[in-house]
Amino acid sequence: MVFHLLPTLQIMSEIYEQPVGFQRFKDGYLKVLQGNTHADMVMPIAYWNPMAKSHLLDKIAELIDAGGESVATLALHQLNPSVANIRQGVNFQVSLCIADDLKGGWTNRHSTEYDTCFKLSGFLGREFCVPVFWSSETYTQDLIIERVKAACFRTIWRLDHPSLRTLGEHLDQEAFVRHKIGLTTKNESSKIQDFITLHASSEDFGLIFNVLYGDTASESLGMPTYGLKP
Repeated sequence: MVFHLLPTLQIMSEIYEQPVGFQRFKDGYLKVLQGNTHADMVMPIAYWNPMAKSHLLDKIAELIDAGGESVATLALHQLNPSVANIRQGVNFQVSLCIADDLKGGWTNRHSTEYDTCFKLSGFLGREFCVPVFWSSETYTQDLIIERVKAACFRTIWRLDHPSLRTLGEHLDQEAFVRHKIGLTTKNESSKIQDFITLHASSEDFGLIFNVLYGDTASESLGMPTYGLKP
């Protein structure tokens, strides 16, 4: 397996330079997303906000100034030798994304983050890998490397585990990713550990979401709460 950078930031900058409105959506965003297919996805920009205000231009410039795609390319060069023997002949294109949780009216940070981490089939089938950054974040080279490698290892995990149903399967994926990028898994309280053990085989989305993101996130979406922190 090999991961290659798919340059995206300059393309999105040019889209956001157009006035907000239907013309930008149709002739800019949709044309880049679908190309000439009119139905498929040829560029994985689904998590970009097509109606974003001018602050997204500033955030793109900030990500570029932090190294952006150059740092991402370096991270991929470091990663590729270690995954070369996995699914040989498979090539994934890595496209950086800035999701707008700052002024994007319909972007719920937690539900969107769930999608970017766990709803990957649409990207996997087209051999896309999308590290997601947030418009509310400050970008650093360390963050870029961590986010890019995490997205790649998440892709690798899901190719071998295409079906993700239970709480335990969700947590197994993220434990694998954290281990591979060198992050330690924090020691949860005995209350949370007991809760996870009891419900590891649960396929209840509300419960899974609550364990991952906590009561405040669940409340924001009208979901049940279980007295848990993220």
